[in-house]
Amino acid sequence: MEKKCLFSLDQDIYYEELKNGLKIVLIPNENRKDYYVSYTTKYGSVNLNFIPEGDKKVYNSPKGIAHFLEHKMFEQPSGEDPFTFFSKTGTGSNAGTSYKKTSYFIYGINNLEENLDYLINFVNEPYFTDQNVEKEKGIIIEEIKMYDDDPDWILAEEVAKATFYNHPIRYDIAGYVDTVSKITKEDLYKCYNTFYSPNNMILVVSGNFDVDRVMNVIKDNKLLNSKTEKTVIKEVKDIEKESVNNKYKEITIPNIAINKIGINFKISLKDVKDKHKFSLYMSGLISILFGSTSSFKDEMMSKGYSTGISCSQMLMDDFFLIEFYAEGDKPKELLKEIELRLKEKEITEEEFNRYKKVLIANIVMDSDNPQNIAEEIINDFINFDEIFYDKIDIIRKLDFKDFIKTKNNTDFSNTSCVILKKGND
Repeated sequence: MEKKCLFSLDQDIYYEELKNGLKIVLIPNENRKDYYVSYTTKYGSVNLNFIPEGDKKVYNSPKGIAHFLEHKMFEQPSGEDPFTFFSKTGTGSNAGTSYKKTSYFIYGINNLEENLDYLINFVNEPYFTDQNVEKEKGIIIEEIKMYDDDPDWILAEEVAKATFYNHPIRYDIAGYVDTVSKITKEDLYKCYNTFYSPNNMILVVSGNFDVDRVMNVIKDNKLLNSKTEKTVIKEVKDIEKESVNNKYKEITIPNIAINKIGINFKISLKDVKDKHKFSLYMSGLISILFGSTSSFKDEMMSKGYSTGISCSQMLMDDFFLIEFYAEGDKPKELLKEIELRLKEKEITEEEFNRYKKVLIANIVMDSDNPQNIAEEIINDFINFDEIFYDKIDIIRKLDFKDFIKTKNNTDFSNTSCVILKKGND
């Protein structure tokens, strides 16, 4: 195991890559009583089209299959429900699928080694049959239908479709009734065998535990170590234009009391050499201009442009997205105000340095939380294929002049705006 100091803090981190390619990160913290474990594959809803191992043709998997697969992993040959197993020792467990990853995680204070071994086993032993696949379809289809009339859900998908031409982020993570209905056990095994290969996965254990004993549990697991071959993942991605698909769109729906607004800024990263540094600079820009300490929200409310607004960001392949969701009756005026602030608002070095200090303070606070620190590591692996042990040093070295140059050279002109308008009931 390779031992390092995490984020320039008084916190040891241990890293090892097994022969089969699985990345293992151990973050012991004797000051805690609890632990958090996440077993994650770099496979989410956008990983739709690929060439399976041994094949020559592109396989176009059904939309929503990554989410479906996550559900079916809890089906065990023994008939035992993993949730039931973990709950016997008061251990929490769950799983989640996003655009770019699927994670299986447990958290608690008891029986870490036994629970870890069980987690590794059930993620490495899929059990799909025609019968249990058909049974799951009904459950997931009902889940999908629950969100059919949800305005926020509708808005998010419509904004994605307006932003992108071909990228599978356009599609709902859970899929659709017609795509889920077509999923077979053969489809599930094809996706599992491709993306649940150890060399496409990371296992993070954080909290109170003995490093050597936990590593022994991992290395002694027969199912995990029976997987010796590294899968070469051959994804096929459609070409995505730098421009947005639809700059402005209005949709009338009956079940809202006030208009909802979704605005995306689509930023191409084709000429960006360091996506991690660019993301830190953009995060700083968004925090300074639109964060909780900025005056933007109050100004938009006082002008009558919105009654509420939120802002977030996302890195998606060769694009960086800045997303705004708001409520109000003047979307065009709101968009113009956002664009003006991004392009013309002066940012001082003092504001930039304050952002750096806040970012470092947040990392220090998160380092004491087993879940937060584990997810920080996982997200870096998913987004950048790297673990940044020296993140605090990286932040300290961020340069104000470089930040301003990055801001000034970034094209903020590719925007899409979608409005859900009040209709008649």
